[in-house]
Amino acid sequence: MSILFFDIDGTIFDGDPQGIRPNVIKAIHEIQQKGHICMICSGRPYSFIADNVKAIGFDGYVLANGAQVLYHDHNIVTHTFDQKKVKAFAADFDAHDYEYIIATSKQAYLKKSYVWMEEFYKTCNIETEKFIRDFQEEDYLNDVVKMELRFKSQKAIPHITKLTEGYDFLYEDGGMGLGEISCQGVDKGKGILETLKALNIPLSESYCFGDGANDLEMFKTVAHPIAMGNAIPAIKDLAEQICDTVANDGVASKLRELF
Repeated sequence: MSILFFDIDGTIFDGDPQGIRPNVIKAIHEIQQKGHICMICSGRPYSFIADNVKAIGFDGYVLANGAQVLYHDHNIVTHTFDQKKVKAFAADFDAHDYEYIIATSKQAYLKKSYVWMEEFYKTCNIETEKFIRDFQEEDYLNDVVKMELRFKSQKAIPHITKLTEGYDFLYEDGGMGLGEISCQGVDKGKGILETLKALNIPLSESYCFGDGANDLEMFKTVAHPIAMGNAIPAIKDLAEQICDTVANDGVASKLRELF
């Protein structure tokens, strides 16, 4: 029995409004029917996993870049932010007029005035209507697994990097000014190791599919990393194999080839 970890964005989902394509879903089901375990391994927190992804029937989820691991609705582990850090980050973002979202192990909290982020998430197969828009600090403070923000100008990066020292701050150079802050001391690779330990599966039976910067630790961890054809060069350099692009259902074709 093998265990396979799938990133979402750029790996099994390419932004198609219809969601993940049927060919990919069918290939995942074929693998599960052969007795293998299929898990999402994503930077997304649980609140960003749409119902049409959950309906596929993945066996579990490594979420928020490794901060939370779920297996058949059982919580294996959850790592949360220090409460003082959450307060400091939020106060700074408010002072600089950055839009930001706070994700806990179950919910996402986004201020009503943050229209840009709401509209952006709608394009990402995220059910923004489920976001909590009217809330108090105490509603989320002790359960934060991830924060994301829009900082508008690349000039803000040095300041945010210093502010979030000790946490993982990822952003796109020259992008839309979007960044994500992940829990201290965790990443996708560590989430995978916690999963393997809990399920008593040897590392030699682990596979992953990914494409982006937040997949680097996942690729350094599993025995058999597979890069998407559209992956960044750093991911391809770590890959054991490279499959076709997400647009060409690369995951589906590679799964059928391997298993």
